[in-house]
Amino acid sequence: SARQEVALLMDYISGVHLRAILKVAQRHTLPFSHDEIASMIWDMFRGLKALHRAKRGKSKPCPIAHGDLSPTNIMIREDGSAILIDLSSASSVLSTDNILRRPGKLAYLSPGQQRGEEEGVEGDLYALACIWIELVTGSLLKVDHKGMSWRQFYEAGWPIQWAKIVYGLLSPLPQVRAKMIVYLTREALWGGSRGEHSLRQKHARSSLRHRVKASLKSRAD
Repeated sequence: SARQEVALLMDYISGVHLRAILKVAQRHTLPFSHDEIASMIWDMFRGLKALHRAKRGKSKPCPIAHGDLSPTNIMIREDGSAILIDLSSASSVLSTDNILRRPGKLAYLSPGQQRGEEEGVEGDLYALACIWIELVTGSLLKVDHKGMSWRQFYEAGWPIQWAKIVYGLLSPLPQVRAKMIVYLTREALWGGSRGEHSLRQKHARSSLRHRVKASLKSRAD
């Protein structure tokens, strides 16, 4: 339009946000399995990829950055799948300088964003890595990339591919984060064959359905 606005219409989502499920998991000491984590990360990544590869007009690239990726803005639906919500902080090449957007949550902002730098889609990738760490460890860790190595994740029990991807996504350099996308594949998350991926994701979503029910029950009580 003349005002260069982007409008997004989203469906009603029946489920609970990831933060609520994390709280129940922590309260009852029920850590997520690797397959559950892989399923959620894959769904989040697909959602981000749809935003980051958005087009306009005659298929002109129009990448959209979510801008506030965090557990409260990720819904786990009743079927166990994850979906991104709340695009009130989103931005794109159509955004104008005079539009005031809410900043993302501090714990999920990259070093550059914390300094007030505009990073766009690469900022979402840093937030994805922070959420990944939270799903594995059950808590948000203070990230100091200078004193870190991907081997620290690996030695802590992470699959080697996860360790390398997360370490790259936590880089203070946006261009390094952008390059890591090609490594975030189904094979990297699950290993094995594509048929095995689908079966393991199916089982993971079944388990996540139970977590959604437990979270809803906890809220009702």
